[in-house]
Amino acid sequence: MNNLQKSKGQLLPKNFHYTFKPERIYISAMLRFANSGGSGNFQEISKATGIPTGKSSGKVQAILDYCRGMGLISLSESENPSTKKPILTAFGEMVFSEDPFLKTEVTQWIAHMNLCSPSCGALVWVQTFHDGSTILGNPFPRSRLENYLRTTLQAPKGNIIGPLISTYEDEAAFKTCGALRETKGLVYKKPAPISREICFGLSCWMVQQISNYFPGVLQISFTDLDFSTGLTKVAGWNSETTIRFLDTCQSLGFIEIDKHMSPILLIPLLGTAEAWKRIYDGLS
Repeated sequence: MNNLQKSKGQLLPKNFHYTFKPERIYISAMLRFANSGGSGNFQEISKATGIPTGKSSGKVQAILDYCRGMGLISLSESENPSTKKPILTAFGEMVFSEDPFLKTEVTQWIAHMNLCSPSCGALVWVQTFHDGSTILGNPFPRSRLENYLRTTLQAPKGNIIGPLISTYEDEAAFKTCGALRETKGLVYKKPAPISREICFGLSCWMVQQISNYFPGVLQISFTDLDFSTGLTKVAGWNSETTIRFLDTCQSLGFIEIDKHMSPILLIPLLGTAEAWKRIYDGLS
């Protein structure tokens, strides 16, 4: 079993969201709570953040998990399992500082890429954008997605699709990214744009992935990185678009690429902390 297969056990389970969408106003509240150094159980976090809660966790647990899956926070281990202490990641720190309500397209795309990560994302997202990308095609009938998820996730009952599609159709969530949309029963995937704004963000993201998967390695083949992260599958790129992205990434000063080698070699030019500081340079 390879590292990618082992990591599948770390994905957020199919029902982690409890049917709630990742509303940006609540994600922002959780980032503010993490930045303040707060901790507590679900009820205490709800009181501090204003995120609605029910008899158990309400939306608090779902929002915590969305933030983790999106790579915005990590959770500090506690002796008391009911106590949650969110800690901002380098990505989360920049979002909280520069785009606290996750309004920009680049923030939403990077959060989406993390949610689809085969190592640390959410199971339904990974199955839709990564594992099942070839099987489903683009566009695909909603019924095909439902049948595919029921089969692969062994879920004979319930709303297996959940808020997956509506997340990208709701202005309060991730409509600006718009990675999915449904029209007359057909679901369309939107490829990640190769714009200056998005390329800055995805360059930061790629430097982070190189550090995560290949720590200490001075150069890595793009094939190995792509296999580990699912970049081209999740982004929805063909080989020509991928080369355009890599060329742009190099021109922005994040990596050096060697096209004379087969497969293409990548040499990161920035550390992760330095890279994330430039995520919003494409907006200036």
